[in-house]
Formats: sequence, C-alpha cells, structure tokens
Amino acid sequence: MTPRVAVLSGFGINCETETMAVFEMSGAHADRVHVNRLVNGDLNLSDYQIMAIPGGFSFGDHLGSGRLMGNRLRFGLRDQVRGFVREGRPLSSTQRVHAYGQRGSSASGSQCGMGRESSSQTIPT
Repeated sequence: MTPRVAVLSGFGINCETETMAVFEMSGAHADRVHVNRLVNGDLNLSDYQIMAIPGGFSFGDHLGSGRLMGNRLRFGLRDQVRGFVREGRPLSSTQRVHAYGQRGSSASGSQCGMGRESSSQTIPT
C-alpha cells in the first residue's frame, strides 16, 4: 500500500511543494491540503497515514502565518490531530533553526530548510 501524506498549506506557509516532492521521491502519494478544507470538513486527517507541516513562512513569518497555522491546528483541528497522534501515525514538521536557537524561518525571507533540519514531532494528548 502506498502511504498517503497530507502536506498542510495555507496562510503564507510555503515549501509545501518541496515537502511533497520529498515524500513522492520516497514512494508516498502526497496531497497539498489547505487547513481550511480540514476545518470545514471537506477532508479528514483520518484519510492519511502521514501528516506533514511545512516550516517555511513567507516574509520570515513577520505577518504571523506560522502562528495562524498553529492556532488552526490547536483550535480548529484539535480532535483530528489528537486522533491522528493517538493512532500512532507519523507527524512530520520541517523547521529552520536560527543560530540563536529560535525555531522558525529566518528574517531574510522564506526558508524551506529541507535537507538541513527535519524532525518528527508528537503533540501531547
């Protein structure tokens, strides 16, 4: 069975194309999924075996796209994300780490960070 990957997008998040390419090269089927489609019920995380959250933010996240995505996951998709994690499905997040130890993208603009820092993370249930 070919695993299906939900690569989340929306609100100034970028790097979803690169993230999809990595999963496709690994033999998975990757779909770009706007978080509003999950919140509105058009799609459901239970249809996917892997969830990927790209960590690149347009404009260095000065406009808050990362915070907005986090709030959508936390408040709009809490039950779906918790169920996903409880079932033991992988959650992947790509983030660029600054020299100062802060997570997010650099102030110089969008940074995908693919191939530099990539980590699997879990969300407490």
